[in-house]
Amino acid sequence: MSAILGRFHLDGSPVELSSLEAGLAAMQRYAPDGASSWHRSSIALGHCLNALLPESVGEEQPLEVAEPRLTISADARIDNREDLAAALGLDASETKAWPDARYILAAYRKWGVDCVDRLIGDFAFALWDADRQRLLLARDFIGIRPLYYAIDGKRLAFASDVSGALEVSGLSRRLDQVAARTQFYSGSMQDKERTFFHGLKKLPPGCLMLVDASGPRIQRYWRPEDVPSFDPGSEDQTVERVLELVTEATRCRTRSTRGVGAHASGGLDSSTLAVLAARAVRDSGRSMTAINWAPPFTQEDLPLDPEGDERAVVEALVDAEPNIESCYTPLTAPDLADGWAVDITANPSTTLRWEYRASREAADRGVGVILSGWGGDETIAFNGRGYFSDLARRGRWIELARELKLRSDIHPVVMWGLRRKVIMPLMSDWMLRTFLPGHAKGRNEESLPNCLAPEFLAGLEAIDPPIRNGRERPGRRHMQHVLLELGHLNHRAESWNDWGANLNIEYRFPVLDRRVVEFSLGAPDWLFFHNGWKRYAFRKSMEGLVPAVAQWKKRKGDPAMVAGGRDIFEPARQMHRLQLLAREEQVRKAGLLDWDAFLDGHDNDRSAMAQAAQGSSRPTVQGSSRAAWLAFSDATLD
Repeated sequence: MSAILGRFHLDGSPVELSSLEAGLAAMQRYAPDGASSWHRSSIALGHCLNALLPESVGEEQPLEVAEPRLTISADARIDNREDLAAALGLDASETKAWPDARYILAAYRKWGVDCVDRLIGDFAFALWDADRQRLLLARDFIGIRPLYYAIDGKRLAFASDVSGALEVSGLSRRLDQVAARTQFYSGSMQDKERTFFHGLKKLPPGCLMLVDASGPRIQRYWRPEDVPSFDPGSEDQTVERVLELVTEATRCRTRSTRGVGAHASGGLDSSTLAVLAARAVRDSGRSMTAINWAPPFTQEDLPLDPEGDERAVVEALVDAEPNIESCYTPLTAPDLADGWAVDITANPSTTLRWEYRASREAADRGVGVILSGWGGDETIAFNGRGYFSDLARRGRWIELARELKLRSDIHPVVMWGLRRKVIMPLMSDWMLRTFLPGHAKGRNEESLPNCLAPEFLAGLEAIDPPIRNGRERPGRRHMQHVLLELGHLNHRAESWNDWGANLNIEYRFPVLDRRVVEFSLGAPDWLFFHNGWKRYAFRKSMEGLVPAVAQWKKRKGDPAMVAGGRDIFEPARQMHRLQLLAREEQVRKAGLLDWDAFLDGHDNDRSAMAQAAQGSSRPTVQGSSRAAWLAFSDATLD
């Protein structure tokens, strides 16, 4: 991805260019193809260019046009370019070479701020309207592209990156204690607005911000609950439409000046996207790299078991599609140790332990774009959470009994299904806490680590952490709304694209295409659970496209990946201890940890890292291991 940044002084005072230069310097990893800036008195914009799109080669941003006087700095990939050209009355053949920023400017000329709601794709941009003396900041509907901002009185600063935003704003690295409390409570700080630094916020997904002399105003232009229900037609028509939508969402994300790869975990979503991406790039004579987190297999592993080894599905894809090349992940102890040592306060990090090495392997093969099936479980390949309990709530007992019976023919889980999928979702939070308290507790809510510095600990104990309640309740569509609002979808996108900037790699998420998401939200329940099968319509749409072992796979697992992490855990733990010792001076100075208590506890606490080494993305953690992230942060208490 490219990156943007800027400052706007609402009172008309001139911007100090040194702050913009400091921000650009902090974001050089986003600028393999150059960085530039634009300045007019109280407004300054900057841009870091990564020319991964063919139309962005040689592009100059910030882009300034006259009549009206507009200037834009955009990190964007717009996918509905032809539709926009038609709506704008433009000749698509003449605008084919336009960079995406120019499309946004043309849309703003016609529709003003309402243009944001007409853009399909991943974007974050800043647009200065000189005639109105107004700045528009906008972010795509899911929040694939990040945008951080800070407001200090009459001064606004923003950037695509945490470090860049801190530099351009001049904020200190004072730790936001609510964010820290959330991290300890849930094991992951995935707030859609809050960051780890006091005074630094994120523009929420699906929002725009208008800023003028009267101040900033945030408007939400997209909400999942606003998507209307519809009748998709017959089963055959619906299945065909699902395939059309996912195919187009994948095709438009293969637009790239570098090689294209796709995660291929052996599951349905990733296998589908890998095949569709391979076919999309085949006509141009390119290959597609299928990336799997498991280690390369040896002769001793053969034959690969399709039910017990995810690599068997990857190899089946390679056999079926001549332009797919497999890329496995030889994870090492240094890879694991380096993953534990990431500063998550400045570089958001989630589910990256294997991806650090996998992306390096892909980059060495010339891959610049990696497609991920992230988001499928919440959208087009939703697993039907809330469906059974909704049938019970509405008194549709015959249909409930039928689906449970058909489900038990696939998985012998009738009693489990009655309790977990029917009874518990119907219970209120109070009932769950009273009668099933073990299912109501937060992951790490019992206590804070005792290795925290006394002043810091006292401050955290006075904070009630924000609760992210994503437990299953009745209603399939209700559950999709809840999951889309939790913040985990954009958090992974923010994390992976932050990491990808180090390798000149951009992550793209086809099933989080707005057209796919809105179809998923408006469709009837049977698409997601029918005849005992979860993800029914999505499975049916992939008939003949992916191997049957992937299409009708009963369980998703990564046994080969997990096995690949076991042997390296102990050497990685020793390396991690050396990394911690190298941070002692910074840790003592920051005032967040009691260093001696932390190190003693860390040596005795291996549970969290052991789970991480065996593939858990959110391990149950105790003691000092829960506080290790603070040792690698440059955040301070005050």
